[in-house]
Amino acid sequence: MYVAPTPFGLLNGVESQITLILPRDYPVDNRLVSVGEFSRMEVSQMVVGYSFDMQTNIIQPQFLPNPSIGKIHDFIAYRPAILQSINALGQQVSLKSQGEQQEVLNEAEEEEKST
Repeated sequence: MYVAPTPFGLLNGVESQITLILPRDYPVDNRLVSVGEFSRMEVSQMVVGYSFDMQTNIIQPQFLPNPSIGKIHDFIAYRPAILQSINALGQQVSLKSQGEQQEVLNEAEEEEKST
C-alpha cells in the first residue's frame, strides 16, 4: 500500500503530540498556542495521478508541470493552550532537513516492500 508523506515525515516535534498545522493567515483564538513555524515551496512537478501494475506490484506517479512553481506557503503549528498551563506543550515543531525527509520516505518504501 502506498503511504503519502505526512507531517510525521516532514516535521520534527509532532510525534505523540496533539498538533494542529494551519496556514499562517488562518485565524485562531487563545485556545491554541504556537509551537513552531515553517514554510514549504511548491516544486516544479505536481503529482496528478498514479498508475499501478498489479503484476509487478509497482505504483508509478504521473506528473505535470506545476504552474505555481516556487510559490511559498507559510504554516504555524499549534497545540492546545491547556497544555501550556500544565507545562506539557512538548518540543517545538520544525521542518525536517531534506535528508531526514528522504530517510523517512526510504523507510516507508522498505516497509512497503516487506509487506
